[in-house]
Amino acid sequence: MVLVEWVLEVYVGTGGWAYLPTDAEDKLKAYSRLFSFVEVNTTFYHYPRFSTVRSWRRRVPKDFTFSVKCHRDATHVNGLRPVEQTFQSLERMFQVCRLLRSDILVLQTPAWMTFDDEAIESIGTTLQNLTPPGVRLAWEVRRPRGRAIPAKLHDMMADLNIARVVDLTREDLPESGDLLYSRLFGRSGGLNPFSNGEIEEIYGRLSSSRVRRAYLAFHGAKMYEDADKFNMLKHISTSL
Repeated sequence: MVLVEWVLEVYVGTGGWAYLPTDAEDKLKAYSRLFSFVEVNTTFYHYPRFSTVRSWRRRVPKDFTFSVKCHRDATHVNGLRPVEQTFQSLERMFQVCRLLRSDILVLQTPAWMTFDDEAIESIGTTLQNLTPPGVRLAWEVRRPRGRAIPAKLHDMMADLNIARVVDLTREDLPESGDLLYSRLFGRSGGLNPFSNGEIEEIYGRLSSSRVRRAYLAFHGAKMYEDADKFNMLKHISTSL
């Protein structure tokens, strides 16, 4: 965790540890020596055994931070509709969060998902009074290029204290909110390393925000190097 001007807490990491270039037998433990935060992405595709989740928590320092990406059963298969399968999936994800002592569950909905008034009301029924104490929802609402999030959906997220997930290399800062969660793919969409200019832009936009807590999850082919590059810039900037 680091401090950046008005931002109280900044957590920098990547989308997973499995591809960390290391000869270490335990990649998670090796990762935790480099970064203090990780976004768990495998939970989007698979429900991990709770014994496995407990082992993740045991293998990292006490102050290491996890966020958890919600399983696609809730977001893609059932579209966050208030049906039994959605609630079962979300409850399993909340249990993973509890075991990891994670305070962020990341929702990601597909660009093809529609948000008319009926759909928004249905999603609101699912999400209201659902989040257990200590867990905050952060929602990446993927949209077709050029199409904004509907105002009614934006209002519902604000009413339910759901943080909007953005990519600071391609999207504006959220207009309000005390928490910023950014899944960073860069202008190449994760194909190429982040340029120094992109890293500096992320730092500058973060420094100009007024959020109290920020999570930066780098993704892409060079995500470990990119996250380290950001940490190096942060270290230089805060030591001046």
